[in-house]
Amino acid sequence: MWRAYDPDRGWAPYVGDSPHTDHIHFSFSWDGALKKTSWWTGRPVNPDGSSSTGPVVPQLREYPVLRKGDTGKDVALVQKALGLPADGAFGQRTFWHVANFHQKQGLPVTGVVDKAMWQRLVDLNKVAPRGTMTKSAYAYRKTWIKMGSQGNAVKALQAKLGGLTGDGRFGPMTKAKVIEFQRSKRTTANGVVGPRTWALLLGLPAPQAPPHTVPPRGPPPRGRAVLDAGGQRTASTRTPTPSAAKRLPRTASTPRSARSNALTTGAEPAATATSTNHAILF
Repeated sequence: MWRAYDPDRGWAPYVGDSPHTDHIHFSFSWDGALKKTSWWTGRPVNPDGSSSTGPVVPQLREYPVLRKGDTGKDVALVQKALGLPADGAFGQRTFWHVANFHQKQGLPVTGVVDKAMWQRLVDLNKVAPRGTMTKSAYAYRKTWIKMGSQGNAVKALQAKLGGLTGDGRFGPMTKAKVIEFQRSKRTTANGVVGPRTWALLLGLPAPQAPPHTVPPRGPPPRGRAVLDAGGQRTASTRTPTPSAAKRLPRTASTPRSARSNALTTGAEPAATATSTNHAILF
């Protein structure tokens, strides 16, 4: 089913009392918009416009309030939405799952399927809207909208802000209202509505903005620690340049004269210096 009044949903399976598998509805005039067609009145109309004597089509009413002990198709609808076997009997298991849904969604935990729970199920796309019900602002809590945006998300925003024409167009007046609200909540006032602004509008826990960090000034430190013979840190040093490395003292050296004597006599040259007690790591 594709709904012209809610195009953001796209194609979706129909859920309701009547599956509408044996007929289809079309409205090519303002009568449909003004609720004068058979879909709204429940009485078929002849091609010449006169009322038909055919049977009255039952109308889809608002979702009923359901409590423990109730039975029927609407109970089965709730059970299916909650991932339960849809036997249509509101028993103890259904009661606990309804109460758990209330707790998770921040609703009053009553175990009763009331109007607020039906609305939340609609907003979560668990059930289809019925009667005059439409999606609330909660359904768009993760949607980003800004100047120039259009659609049902903007309508929901305008209704939540109040004092605006709900035309679904994000214009200068809507942006001014958003900035005014953002300033009142001491958050970034840029006129862009994202998850944080939606949460503040709905009274939900607002996502925390990432902390602002100041990068350190100057280049990062160079070099490694200087360790002594026991592996203990003694100091820090910069990485020596090639020219500086040439000036580092040798840890062991043999005089040139000793090397010459070894070549002529065959004796092992004696070291005249020992290694120092520290090492430099790079």
